[in-house]
Amino acid sequence: MSDAVQELYLDVVVNQVPTRRVVQVFADEDRRLYAWPSNLHALGIAVDDLPQDRYLGLDAVPGVDFRYDAARQQLHVDARVDRLDLQRRSIDTVGHRRWSADAQAGALLNYDLFAIHDRQGTVSAATALRVFGGTGIFESSGLSQLREQGDSEPYVRLDSNWTRYAPSGLWTLSVGDFVSGALPWTRATRLGGIQLRRDFSLQPGLITYPIPQFLGEAALPSTIELYVDGVRRYDGDVAPGPFELTAPPAVSGTGQARLVITDTLGRSQVLSFDFYNASRLLQRGLSDYSVELGQVRRSYGIDSFDYRDGVAGSASLRHGLRDWLTLEAHAEGEDGLAVAGAGALVGLGHWGTLHGAGAYSSGDGDGSLSHLGYNRTAGGFVVDYALQRTHGDYRDLAAVDGRAPPRRAERALVGLGASAGGQWSLSYVRLDRVEDGRSRSLGLSYSVSPLPRLSLFASLNRDLDDDRALGFFAGLSVSLGHRISVGAAAERRDGHERYSAYASRPVPTDGGGGWALRSERADTGNTHQIEAGYRADRVQWRGGLRRDGDRDSVFAGAGGAVVLMERSVFLARSVDDGFALVSTGGVADVPVLLENRQIGRTDAHGHYLLTGLNAWQPNRIAIDPLHLPPQIRFDHEQLSAVPAARAGTVARFGLERTRAALLVLHQADGSAVPLGSRVHHGETATAVVGYDGQVYLEELQAHNRVDVVRADGSVCTVRFDYADDLHDLPVIGPLRCDD
Repeated sequence: MSDAVQELYLDVVVNQVPTRRVVQVFADEDRRLYAWPSNLHALGIAVDDLPQDRYLGLDAVPGVDFRYDAARQQLHVDARVDRLDLQRRSIDTVGHRRWSADAQAGALLNYDLFAIHDRQGTVSAATALRVFGGTGIFESSGLSQLREQGDSEPYVRLDSNWTRYAPSGLWTLSVGDFVSGALPWTRATRLGGIQLRRDFSLQPGLITYPIPQFLGEAALPSTIELYVDGVRRYDGDVAPGPFELTAPPAVSGTGQARLVITDTLGRSQVLSFDFYNASRLLQRGLSDYSVELGQVRRSYGIDSFDYRDGVAGSASLRHGLRDWLTLEAHAEGEDGLAVAGAGALVGLGHWGTLHGAGAYSSGDGDGSLSHLGYNRTAGGFVVDYALQRTHGDYRDLAAVDGRAPPRRAERALVGLGASAGGQWSLSYVRLDRVEDGRSRSLGLSYSVSPLPRLSLFASLNRDLDDDRALGFFAGLSVSLGHRISVGAAAERRDGHERYSAYASRPVPTDGGGGWALRSERADTGNTHQIEAGYRADRVQWRGGLRRDGDRDSVFAGAGGAVVLMERSVFLARSVDDGFALVSTGGVADVPVLLENRQIGRTDAHGHYLLTGLNAWQPNRIAIDPLHLPPQIRFDHEQLSAVPAARAGTVARFGLERTRAALLVLHQADGSAVPLGSRVHHGETATAVVGYDGQVYLEELQAHNRVDVVRADGSVCTVRFDYADDLHDLPVIGPLRCDD
């Protein structure tokens, strides 16, 4: 360059996007612009094919237009997409949020009572005591049964355990009774001891399987839309340059995605992708595990404290080594028995997933296990196959006091459907047991909905080891609206025929009544039953009559919970997971809504125990302000409650009762106090007089004095008494304002 040049420092705009960067540029006497190559590269302009040891004339860079705006001291760059050397931007639509759960201290007792009277009377009860708080949850469940004749069981303990959750670490610690972790090729065992396991449910928004990534690039600021199987899953904005979009496909198996990129000039381009989503795979670097140590539980449901002597241990692990490869390992054992095995789940792209595993046992039983599985889902077509065999005298923990693993367990399924033509499936099952020998069956099923409210279904089952064992089942179901459905079915199995018909209206989840009628006719006897139920805020009732042949019976039941929280006792529906105690500050009969559905109303103390919440995630709870008394003031009408699993939280709405009234103020001559006059009540309360001398005041006392300041500065005083009225806003006056 010559000496007659001008050095400039310009703000840079690349493809209409401000970079917020300043670059050194030289302009010669002909107003040609020059820049050093490394400076252009820092702006995201690819210049690797140009000389790097000298200033480059900007008008000589191919595929790029430069424009100098002297008034704004800006350099505008318009580059083709192939000239952009920008870092790929990652657009993650999956990013989940971990919500902090609030677990208040309390206790509850779930109960389910059932009584039946036929030729003898029987009363049974299932109970579960739960104590919860910030340090964890203790729960103990059991069964009781009393009979008029025969042996009774006053109480049999089922499970007792203390559990602590760690949402940030995604692990759960249990001490007491539990079921060991298992893999598809191992068997779970009931133990009493200690268990540490991965718990993905602590972060409901976490996606554990590999997610497809869609790549694209934009030359100008653009809007992108992602469609998966014709349904839009994402839309947003993207800056110029390459980008990577990560979005959950919301489908299983094969799918097709279209990415529509529309720039600021209205030009669109469409990119198509094929993908396969396998939810059983783990994302790369993600692990799932379960480790247990304790004693094997025996006679579950029969004996409260029957544990096998000796200490047993079990461990299961799954790890995502790659997005397409998940490794598995398992070990278990006790005195005289050791089992170890490993496996792998391999993603085959659009061809599905392949699963293989092997294990070996030694000690009381020396043998091996082999497992092979395959699965592919493509639209409405499904292929699923699994074969597991044991060799030698293979044993595991469950076999010490129970049945040995099957010598051969094989299943195959081919399904076709998800269309107007209905759904077909063909299945084959084989089970070889040491105790029972070989069992093989072949099944064919079909279902279709030819009309919006009509469903037809049929199945055929053949026992391949018994030529005479042919089973058939067919039926229909019709929805009549208002939650009422009717149906009929016919069945033939093992040489016996059965015909049935029903009509039902299920009990609503949010509360209300329901009923069911059922009648069966068979060559072994006829059965007729009528049943009704009602789900209230504090209990769910059910009862009915049944006739089996010439034997009549009547039955009834009730289920619910007794909850202790906030130093109060509440009756509620059964509490299976998280729940919230809604508090309206003592205001009764306030409608309570869950996700915009009215569930119930607060009691006389302003409480409502709301069950059925989702643990570890926000649940939108609201009150209906339109049904509040006029003397009630509230801070908010909606909040999000995040309960821990099987525990409760408190949802407080800041309702306050205010002592308010509408005053009508007149002057000494009988005319209304002038519009805009200021009214002073108490030390700080100030209001303005409206039309016809009306003014609204709160925080009134039994005896009140207000001072009125008119526009001309003159002052008058009003004294009056106030009687509290919760349901109506009292209108007091006309009141004379004396000077």
